[in-house]
Amino acid sequence: MWLALLFVLSSVLLGFAISVYFPTKKSVSTFLAIGMALGLAITTFATFLLSLIVRELDFLMILRVVIMSVGVSTALLNSNKRWQKGLPELSLNGISYGFAAALGVFLLLAYFNFLSFNVDSSGSIYSIQNAWGDYPFHVSIINSFVLRDNFPPIYPNLEGAVMRYPFLFDFLSAILIVGGLSLQHSIIIPNLLLLFALVFLARLFFSTLSGKMKYVAVFAILLFFINGNFGFLSFIEDIQGAPDVGAFLSRLPQDYSKIQDQHIEFMNLVYSVFIPQRTVLMGFALSLVAYWLLARIHWNEAKNNEYYLLAFVLALLPLIHIASFAIAGFVTAFLLAWRIFQKKKLEKPVLFSAIFGFLLILPQLLWINEQPRTETFFEWQAGWLANTTNIVDIGVFWIANTGLLIPLALIGFVLADSKLRTFYIPFALVFLAANIARFQPWDWDNIKYFAHWLLLTAFLASIALSRAFTWLAHRIRLNRFLSTGIVSIMLFISIFSGILTFMYWNNTSHVLFHASDIHAAQKVSETTEKNALFLTASSHNHFIYSLAGRQVVMGYEGHMWSHGLDYQNQRKLVNSAIERGDLSGVHGIDYVIVSPFELSKNRNLSRQIRQSNAFEVVWEYEEGNRRYELFKAVP
Repeated sequence: MWLALLFVLSSVLLGFAISVYFPTKKSVSTFLAIGMALGLAITTFATFLLSLIVRELDFLMILRVVIMSVGVSTALLNSNKRWQKGLPELSLNGISYGFAAALGVFLLLAYFNFLSFNVDSSGSIYSIQNAWGDYPFHVSIINSFVLRDNFPPIYPNLEGAVMRYPFLFDFLSAILIVGGLSLQHSIIIPNLLLLFALVFLARLFFSTLSGKMKYVAVFAILLFFINGNFGFLSFIEDIQGAPDVGAFLSRLPQDYSKIQDQHIEFMNLVYSVFIPQRTVLMGFALSLVAYWLLARIHWNEAKNNEYYLLAFVLALLPLIHIASFAIAGFVTAFLLAWRIFQKKKLEKPVLFSAIFGFLLILPQLLWINEQPRTETFFEWQAGWLANTTNIVDIGVFWIANTGLLIPLALIGFVLADSKLRTFYIPFALVFLAANIARFQPWDWDNIKYFAHWLLLTAFLASIALSRAFTWLAHRIRLNRFLSTGIVSIMLFISIFSGILTFMYWNNTSHVLFHASDIHAAQKVSETTEKNALFLTASSHNHFIYSLAGRQVVMGYEGHMWSHGLDYQNQRKLVNSAIERGDLSGVHGIDYVIVSPFELSKNRNLSRQIRQSNAFEVVWEYEEGNRRYELFKAVP
């Protein structure tokens, strides 16, 4: 375990040493947030490149990276004048409203992070809604590097499919397991660190944009992380008809930020993206660093080195989260092009940092381009999930899905200065693009693009709320209590369904992996070759490719479809062999597992495999009412 902790500490130290070069005079939390996001991204990237070269992730590899991180950190700090002077501006936070809001949101996110991958007293692993569906795939990637040498990476749930999906955050968890942490802690700890970075980088970004505007950063943090919509109107109807209000509130019947029959689709981002789709955490945190640097450049506060820092941050993104890279890259290109247009010249820092970034990014994009895709990966689709091309209907859809946010943001846009309006334009264009096309097979996944738009839209709405308070208190001359009450009601309406989502989410824990699945996975790891090929049922939380880290012919179809992979041939084989027990077409398979997953498809599978004479029993295992049999192909 000590090596994993050393890796994390040396990574944060490296990120801190780099953050000292950033032009911030903010608090310890800011330096830590920048340090966590940058440091963990850099050391994970370096470890992956070295492991890809030697095609192995081992103890010594991690130790080398730790030593290099400490050495580079020492050199950076020793050569930095701010560090040599003792960073006089570096101090602990006072308990400001902004800090309190950020800390409160972080603690809320930390709580649900612990629920996302929780081991109970029996040894079973539980997870909450959305994470329950996504985490097995992430676990399969993690264990493919830990329990076998998956270099160059292949999808663990689809035989022969080259994996160029951005997986570095999952690779970080693999590093921590090899360094001595458990699977649970290898997921929870990096999530926790990046959640801290995400929240406090959002605070830094909002504080930078708001300047002296009072409470704007506080409102923006709440509007962004507890975002809601008008789904709470259904809650009001339901609670009026509830026979026991207390019981109803203690266990809400549904997520009120997603009501499909009412076309309420834009769910709370923490619930739908930041916790379950864990790779977004590091990608969005780095995007926030990029947006903060862009804001300094846009408002002519940046020094030349900040252009290169921006290019470097963007260059970290492709293998971490490609959607964040695409959006942050577009926003950067737009705002720098606007700067060139305004100044009517191409400044040297812009040119040279662009070349620097291009040289770092191009090899990654070429590598990612090897990712297999189907023709359905991109398609024009108007109105996202509004299911209409009528502009008015699309507008109504978005009002229903964002509540008061868009009207408040429009007021904020009018009140904003010209610089901020220009800064918002590329984010508005991202919103427009995600409303006319989908960028992956599952159209709902466009929410990752809308998340970046929401960041700036929440800030504009916060300007409107702040100005509303000033207007009510000083122009209308309402007393402070009444002015605060009116603004609080508008804020509450904007986040109410988000609050309801967290109340609902708290009671959605389900078994992700039974203790018997974990024990069976251990037996598989101990008794089979690490590069063996398995035939299994197509289940999203199958222990063979997730917990045991073994390659399967085909895993869960939903995961592969959402990645745009072609799995039709493998599906035919799995359906024939597992569901019908026809093993005549099975060739090149090393093992077949019969477990509760397979038996749910075909109760006679074990007998059919034995009768085929193509496989022999390796072991049989039973725990409670759950039975497991491993068959090996006869040579």
